[in-house]
Amino acid sequence: MIQLDAVFRSGMSSKSDLRGAIEAGVPVGVVAGKLTSAAMFLTIPRYLDRGGKCFCDSGAFSSFLSGEQMDWADILQRYDSLALMTETPGNLYVVAPDKVGDQDETLRLLAAWSHRVRSLIEQGCKVIVPIQCGRLSGQALIDMVAGILQTRQFIVGIPSNRAAMPIDECRKLRHSAFHILGQVQADVEQRARIQSLRRGNPAAAVTADANWMRSQMGTICDLTEAERADRRQGKAGFTLDHPRAAAVTKALLADPLWGVDRQLALELS
Repeated sequence: MIQLDAVFRSGMSSKSDLRGAIEAGVPVGVVAGKLTSAAMFLTIPRYLDRGGKCFCDSGAFSSFLSGEQMDWADILQRYDSLALMTETPGNLYVVAPDKVGDQDETLRLLAAWSHRVRSLIEQGCKVIVPIQCGRLSGQALIDMVAGILQTRQFIVGIPSNRAAMPIDECRKLRHSAFHILGQVQADVEQRARIQSLRRGNPAAAVTADANWMRSQMGTICDLTEAERADRRQGKAGFTLDHPRAAAVTKALLADPLWGVDRQLALELS
């Protein structure tokens, strides 16, 4: 059993990586600002229409680490483009404007862009609103977000890297859907986080994303070289034009239990 309703393999923004992940048929994770026009208008919308799921991150975490400013107008426009080009926007998960570790600034950004965020929700997109820690409790912040957006049809984003939400705080949250940002590995903390959300919200969907590509870079490089060698020797059978894309597909298909914690599934059953 998989304890998460969807596990997004992030790090798939480049053309070859995205094509490889789509060929494998897994939920993919990309960064909005790194997408090509072809990915936004063709590749991802077609995948969504076929039933695939895509998590489109804003890049706010990378911006937090680098100190760069976010261009929210551009990010939200990219979300809109993806939503408009697919017939199944319900398979598209996007992250609302926020600032890592800053509750007040996150609320200010959400209020400033509330009309654009509401529009995405009304189109059917799954909008993830990160609930940053701060002076307000997590539940109080969820209620404030609902007031700003005039709806509770959003997914509560749970920070799990920098400025991670404490497990005790997770136990107090009540909502219809949660997304754990940036972590899927089945360690002690992750297990406790999922248990807290599931037990307090038994009917809620719980999803997560993490950078699969970063964790598999050595394997991908080895498989890419092997694929190139096979092609030089004239071995037939490949369907993807780039060896790297084929390598990504092979690695994903060989790693079907990524994000699965059998022990936790047992405890929750």
